[in-house]
Amino acid sequence: MENSQLQDPNSGEVLNDVKTSYNYKKYLVYIKDALEELTKRERLLWFFIVFEFLVIVTMIGAGQPVSSPSASSLVNGLNATIPYSSGTEAIAISIFKNNYMLALIMAIPLAGPVMATYTSFNTGYMMSAQAVVYSQQYNIALTGINRFLGIMVTPVFWLEFVCYSAAVLESIYLLQSLFTRSFSKELIRAIIVIIGITVILFISAQVEAFLYI
Repeated sequence: MENSQLQDPNSGEVLNDVKTSYNYKKYLVYIKDALEELTKRERLLWFFIVFEFLVIVTMIGAGQPVSSPSASSLVNGLNATIPYSSGTEAIAISIFKNNYMLALIMAIPLAGPVMATYTSFNTGYMMSAQAVVYSQQYNIALTGINRFLGIMVTPVFWLEFVCYSAAVLESIYLLQSLFTRSFSKELIRAIIVIIGITVILFISAQVEAFLYI
């Protein structure tokens, strides 16, 4: 059914109110359908599967042994990327940029799951390196798994992994949509997911920066 247009009886100009209203309602329907799809049981199930997978991969990385020289090098390299002397906001922005870039890459079809697996393992490996360094500095018995469990109880861990899991899942659905000819609809869902990821990672970065200080 074509959009109807109205004309001003005096000037003869086309009135676009009807068309604009129709398009507005159409976009609202698209967003409503996208939100309903994002909350379907099957999709939520796959989200939890991806979430658990990334957590397990991180734990495996945390369980890897790291030599003392390598651990010191890794931790020093990480610390060098964090602007401690610049204040909370600078730290938060630095953390947000890094995590947001990772999340965007994880949302790319094919590349996303590979990147997420690699990043999760390296994150766990860094935890193991930190455990070695902290054990030497504070003369305590700390393992990578201990470090992993300690970080796991913080809100930052959950906020970030929720975002990464959502990004990976969206990359899988985007890839699937290329074969089912539903890419345009899935793209709307992807935009909604990315907006959510942006907000959550921003909040997470603020919390993490506060913990650093």
